[in-house]
Amino acid sequence: MIYFEWRNKPDEQRPDLQVVRVSYFARKLKWQFKEGCGDWDYEREPQVQDWEKLLSQARASYQRGKLAYKVVQLIESGLKAARRESKQIEDPLR
Repeated sequence: MIYFEWRNKPDEQRPDLQVVRVSYFARKLKWQFKEGCGDWDYEREPQVQDWEKLLSQARASYQRGKLAYKVVQLIESGLKAARRESKQIEDPLR
């Protein structure tokens, strides 16, 4: 099992510290989000910026020889899908 984890600092939109954890197991990605001291949220969909952060970390791990390229490809396809979905939400007439 492979884990990625990072913390998003508080800002105006999110006043609490947010922890994001992504695990890769059995060719699937599992996203987990935690706001402040609350419980882990397994239902929330990752945003485009979450996918971009994950891809950045995955590419760094791949460069160090710690991650297979097929995992990077899986993340890239997830990012493309998230970008398409984001554009559809922004412009519903397309």
